[in-house]
Amino acid sequence: MNRLDKEKQLKRPHILLVTTSYPLESGDVSGIFVKRLADALNQDNDLLVLTPYSRLHPKPEQGCPPVHCFRYAPHTWQRLAHEPGGIPGALKHNPLLWLFVPVFLLALFMAVLRTGRNTDLIHANWAANGLICGLAGKILRKPVITTLRGSDIRKLEHSRLNRCTLRFVLALNAHVATVSTPMQNTLHRLFPRYATRCSHIPNGVSDQLFSLPLTTFETRELRMVSIGNLIPLKGNITIINALKMLPDSIRLDIVGDGPERDTLEEHTRLLNLCNRVSFKGAIAPDHIQEVLADHDILILASHSEGRPNVVVEAMAAGRTVLASRLPGVEELIQHGHNGLLFEPGNSAEIAHAIAQILAKPEMLSTFGQAARQTVIDLGLNWPACARQYRHIYQQALRGDA
Repeated sequence: MNRLDKEKQLKRPHILLVTTSYPLESGDVSGIFVKRLADALNQDNDLLVLTPYSRLHPKPEQGCPPVHCFRYAPHTWQRLAHEPGGIPGALKHNPLLWLFVPVFLLALFMAVLRTGRNTDLIHANWAANGLICGLAGKILRKPVITTLRGSDIRKLEHSRLNRCTLRFVLALNAHVATVSTPMQNTLHRLFPRYATRCSHIPNGVSDQLFSLPLTTFETRELRMVSIGNLIPLKGNITIINALKMLPDSIRLDIVGDGPERDTLEEHTRLLNLCNRVSFKGAIAPDHIQEVLADHDILILASHSEGRPNVVVEAMAAGRTVLASRLPGVEELIQHGHNGLLFEPGNSAEIAHAIAQILAKPEMLSTFGQAARQTVIDLGLNWPACARQYRHIYQQALRGDA
């Protein structure tokens, strides 16, 4: 390859983006943040998305990168990926799917080998994909980078398997990006040998969210919303318990779907809160702005997160955020300045925080304005995120990463 060809490659490289969670149809919420990253990356790169088939069939969208799906099971059993809670959630919901895991991993490896031949660089999402892609990258002699998310770090301290996986990912990859600084710090502490290969690249949000007017609370009901997969890790039962301690004027909408929905609905009935809690089901990602516009507070009660994108979206929309005190959340929310924090699983703290807002409703606009300014100051948008990845791509292609 001559010098001009090398310069052309660095200007607009061909990237294979590998992910096991990706929206295959309009309105699908699975891996929506990966799609938004892919759309932003596609502006300056020739991107191909590689993802497993599911019961859905990919539908091409104008201006979006093409999607290639690989098969790993008969059509009706292709349920490992793209489900609420990802692959761990699918395995927990249906243990029979464990039978397909070895075939799935082999199919993914072969698909990366096939599609990676004509690309310059492979970009994997999540540690397991980073390991598979790292092995394929060595065979193909292609640089690989991996983006780690909250689930990759959650069990790192207590799981030898997770630590072993991450160690191989770091060894096989040219670079590893994390979505929060605490995640990066954990990697530096546990794997100091590979510290120079790790960086922090936060997710972004849509610029449209900044156009929403701030909340002004007067005499109407206080409207809260929880948005996310309905799995135990998200802690929605804690929010419902807190609602029982609060006045009837407070309403909660739970937006999302998943295996815990029936349990949450039954718990709501047992507490006689059916007239105050509404289960809205999953919504199209493009409607998040409308949902936030109709609510005063976003509440996130997760027991573990990386850097939850829904919190950043609510902050950009100028909404007050009540969230679990977690490392990735504390990067964004300063308690009492641009939102309120509570200990995970503590319903009484949630109720106390909401009671504070009821006593001083002007806090809604104060927190909302400060939250929006935080997102602006941090430059949390998708084009900025894509520029940081573009820099890493160039380093990896030059062999500097």
